[in-house]
Amino acid sequence: MALGLSVASPPGVVRAQPTFPDRPVRIVVPFPPGGSYDVVTRLLSRPLQEAWPRRVVIDNRPGTGGNMPACLPFLLDGKLTGLGISSADRFQTFPAVPAIAETVPGFAMDSWYGVLASASTDPALRAQIAGVALAALSQPATATALRAQGYEPDPMESAPFTSLLERDAARNWSPCPAPGWIRPA
Repeated sequence: MALGLSVASPPGVVRAQPTFPDRPVRIVVPFPPGGSYDVVTRLLSRPLQEAWPRRVVIDNRPGTGGNMPACLPFLLDGKLTGLGISSADRFQTFPAVPAIAETVPGFAMDSWYGVLASASTDPALRAQIAGVALAALSQPATATALRAQGYEPDPMESAPFTSLLERDAARNWSPCPAPGWIRPA
């Protein structure tokens, strides 16, 4: 899973705002605690907490979500064999697991994580949050911690991340084979 980051929204009206943050920072995770989104958010919150003078609070609002970190010990211990990574390239964490694109040319189904803000958020504030988050993701300790959980950090500025959002929203998966194409050997 690639990890991108941005605070993306269309430009809005610039208005005076107090110094950010002027109260605890709440990061809403739309999935239950312990899942992959929660793990990534908690890893990112540590350097954010160091950068800001206020507490960073993770607010889990459960929906549905995967729990990739639960499988990692089994992959790392060799108790599970990875058959393929859905991203276009192999992960540094699992170099022996091939990318599905090596067998099915052109296949790529990346997962990504991002930080988003309301369109009404002051552009200067969005830029400040994005800068702190990008700096956090660029720290070697943060990248190492993310890789240890099976994620491949790929920090992005707002413009490329917005393009990624637009590309994924418009992507048509109809060329993918139907589930029935997988048969026992």
